[in-house]
Formats: sequence, C-alpha cells, structure tokens
Amino acid sequence: IYESMLDSVLFARDKWLRKDGWLFPDHARLYVGGIEDADYKEDKIGFWSHIWGFDFSPMQEMVIQEPISDFVDVSAIATSTCCVLDLDLQTCRREDLDFLAPYSLTMQRKDFVHAIVVWFDVSFRAHSPPVVLSTAPGQPATHWKQTVLYLDDPLVGHKGDKISGLLAVRKSLQNPRDLDVKVSVDFRRKVGQVSKVHSYRVR
Repeated sequence: IYESMLDSVLFARDKWLRKDGWLFPDHARLYVGGIEDADYKEDKIGFWSHIWGFDFSPMQEMVIQEPISDFVDVSAIATSTCCVLDLDLQTCRREDLDFLAPYSLTMQRKDFVHAIVVWFDVSFRAHSPPVVLSTAPGQPATHWKQTVLYLDDPLVGHKGDKISGLLAVRKSLQNPRDLDVKVSVDFRRKVGQVSKVHSYRVR
C-alpha cells in the first residue's frame, strides 16, 4: 500500500483510454496475513527503550504508527491469508480506493503474531494466458516489498485460533499520496479474547 499509485493509474485510464481499449494490468487484489517477527520488531522499535542508557520508550508509540516497507520471509507467516480488496481496474472508481473491509485469519501453528503484513497482486487477464504479478512473501522480490503493520503487543496463539477484524484505509486529508489506516483486531483463543484498534500513517 506504499506510494498509493492507483490514483494515477485511474486518472490515466479516464483521460486517455479509448472505450474499447485494453488496460494492463486490469485487476488488483490486496491481501493480509499475520507474522511472527520478534527480532526485527525489537531491532526497529524495541531499541527505543534503551539507547545509550536513556529511556526513549515514549517514542515507541510514534514509531509503531509508521508501517515498515520490507521483505518478509514466507516462513514468518503464522496464519492463513485473506484477500480484503478485489478491484476491476477497468471499472472501479477512485472513491473505491478508500475502503473498509473485514478480514479473518486462522493460526496455522502455535506462535506469536507481532504484526499484520499487507501485500498485493495485479493480474493481466486480457493476456492469454493470464499473467499475475505478485508481491507476496516468498515470491520474487519487487520494488514494492511488503507493508508491515506492527501491533502494540504480540498475540500468543495456538493452531486454529482466530484473528479477525476490519481494515480501514483512506487517503490523508493533508496529502492524498499518504494513507490513514486503522486495523481492528479481535483475537479469539481458548483462554480468552483480545480486542483492540490500531492506527497507522503510511507516508
């Protein structure tokens, strides 16, 4: 979701594409999953609590609201994955890029979940055979990498536990290339339930 480039694609489509023209790519999907990422989270966020003997832990609240664009190892994914947005780029509107979508993930093993990872794929269905460019973990690396949304506190789950909620994305009022993102997390497990809403600013 970094760079928010779909606006430019739709602008070009509406301005220059002929009525019977072809658009490449012509479909896009957005996916989420849960990852175990203790070491990297400590390296990027946890270190604020002990810098040269000083406690800068209040900075963690600010830093954790800034998602990280990075390559995620496929082995870090601890849950099932979920498609939260499916766009037909031939017909969708710019207003469709601000969205609210439900998601549901199932733990695939006993593990921690430190973050929600987001990626996309685009498909060229007008091509024969259809071609898909995926930015998913485990696929060949791309310029877009994956987007990692760290949770304030890790979830501890067992295989079969459910993580569900809503993902809300809208363009920032200050800069339309930036995104305001909210993720609600409802974690149902054998020993209780955890619910929280996390806010992020994608710059």
